[in-house]
Amino acid sequence: MIKIYRKTKSDRRVLEVIDWLESHCIPYKIISSADLSVQNVKQMLSLSENGFDDILVSRLRTSPHKALLSCSKVEEVPMQNFIQQILQSPGSIKEPILFDETKIMIGYNSNEIRKFIPKSHRRVERKDISCLI
Repeated sequence: MIKIYRKTKSDRRVLEVIDWLESHCIPYKIISSADLSVQNVKQMLSLSENGFDDILVSRLRTSPHKALLSCSKVEEVPMQNFIQQILQSPGSIKEPILFDETKIMIGYNSNEIRKFIPKSHRRVERKDISCLI
């Protein structure tokens, strides 16, 4: 099942993602900042190409978290410390973040979100389109 991380209910991008998923009859689960868990953050990190750089907001680089995230000996800082810092400050994560077992999308992109359409749905859409031709 697709999970959507969101900080606020009224963010335009989150609403666009939800509308898109519902229009394609794709089930999803919303994860609010209060529901965010260590496991969710680890899953996001494992799916992202650049780890923390992908999921953290850019203004974080000038915040108090900067010292922890840009430590010169970052290899010596346990990942658990980074994750705990994120859980204490959920505003430090971008939104929306859609992810499932194998895919992640950060933000909203009308082309990229199509990767979440199950293969069975894609086959049905292709058959419908081929009937029109």
